[in-house]
Amino acid sequence: MITEIKINNFKSVADLTLPLGRFNVLIGANGSGKSNILEAIAFGGAASADKLDNEFLASRGIRATSTHLMKSAFSNFNFSKPIQLNFKNEIDNVTYSIEEENKPITKWVVKEIENLAHLLKNDNSFKNHDNTAISNLAKRIYKSTNRYITRIDNFIIYSPEISSLRKFEEESQIKPLGVKGEGLFSVLQIFYENENYGPETIDEIRKYLHIIEWFDDFEAIFDKVSGRKSLVVKDRNIPDVTLNQTNVNEGFLFLLFYISLIISKETPTFFAIDNIEASLHPLLCEELIKILVKLAKKHDKQIILTTHNPFVLDGLDLNDPEQKLFVVRRNADGKTIADTISPVKNIKLSEAWVRGRIGGNPETIE
Repeated sequence: MITEIKINNFKSVADLTLPLGRFNVLIGANGSGKSNILEAIAFGGAASADKLDNEFLASRGIRATSTHLMKSAFSNFNFSKPIQLNFKNEIDNVTYSIEEENKPITKWVVKEIENLAHLLKNDNSFKNHDNTAISNLAKRIYKSTNRYITRIDNFIIYSPEISSLRKFEEESQIKPLGVKGEGLFSVLQIFYENENYGPETIDEIRKYLHIIEWFDDFEAIFDKVSGRKSLVVKDRNIPDVTLNQTNVNEGFLFLLFYISLIISKETPTFFAIDNIEASLHPLLCEELIKILVKLAKKHDKQIILTTHNPFVLDGLDLNDPEQKLFVVRRNADGKTIADTISPVKNIKLSEAWVRGRIGGNPETIE
């Protein structure tokens, strides 16, 4: 599990350290830098995978733009500095130093993987080698010894959209689930047909879907002859009528997506969900968070969420060291910072947020 991330010189994040738990929630005003933090982590994952082209970045949920807009551009900041992203877990510590290269077009390159590269530089056997050669050797050693922090290699920022969730025929560039929710049926099909899963997987999904009061049962159907895919959903109030992916309630599909994302062995072990509250009732959001916390621990997933819904916070237990809440804001210089929130006594977290007790509200509104 990633225990700490340091971000330097990425968009509005000039210098930030984020101590992570297993389940993490970011809140803050619009434009405070929540998405920039997620994108910085995904950018580090792309560096780890050695895939920093715009097409790959976009497929991971990064708003790819020209290279000079990816760096911090504050007036008192050295624009020539590289983007640096440091990741720590219980046994490893890796820093990626990423810069632009203009040969023949501008692109991102990992100039150095620190720590191991630093050791090589100070080894007498490598005194006559230049930094680039040492860095390339460091990469090869990291790959051959599996010292990469593999949890960041496939980090994805999911922002599911109902149009993608309803298109069961749509496949994702990133397998099995795309950033917009593409490929949901492919995951369900794996649950039904792959030997790594069994009936208990569908039963687990069914169990948590019952937080929707009208839900009775569901089944994913795949016709191998015609290739037709469909979802059959039963409403307990109208037993003679079945729903499908095109007419079932939006909230149901979002909930199905979140549960499947965590349960699947084929999805990333470390990922983010932007705006978790989409299409869900506020009180359902509270229950959803409790479920996701439980599933993340059971299925060994590490998650970062962003939200603008105060009720999401009521699903957290900040007395559990694996659950963390961060308020993201801009300081007087406009730089993104993140405050770690401690447990609040005698008041719900939702109330503490709305009343301004923990911050995270627009400063233009009293």
